[in-house]
Amino acid sequence: MSESKQHYGQERGVYRGDAKVEIDEIARRRGGFLAEFTDAQDAERDDENPETVFYLTYTAVAPGENEAYHRIAKLIEAKACVGGYSGHFSIENIDVTHTA
Repeated sequence: MSESKQHYGQERGVYRGDAKVEIDEIARRRGGFLAEFTDAQDAERDDENPETVFYLTYTAVAPGENEAYHRIAKLIEAKACVGGYSGHFSIENIDVTHTA
């Protein structure tokens, strides 16, 4: 069944999302951004820009890759905003792969 014909709650899969997140100078000076993501499957700093670029990995259950992308993006945005970083970060990209 194609993703466009799926009904909510049916044909769900597990997706892994590897996100690249960048913070601005204000967030860098404040510090603690990575500490907001203690529940991520993986959270690490970029080798070249360790103070402003981070890689986060989350898993989502969703009916398709597009929905998994949106769920992971919303989770990252919510956690960053709750931590007080609203307007001081950007999700550069999320690579989503089907795992199960």
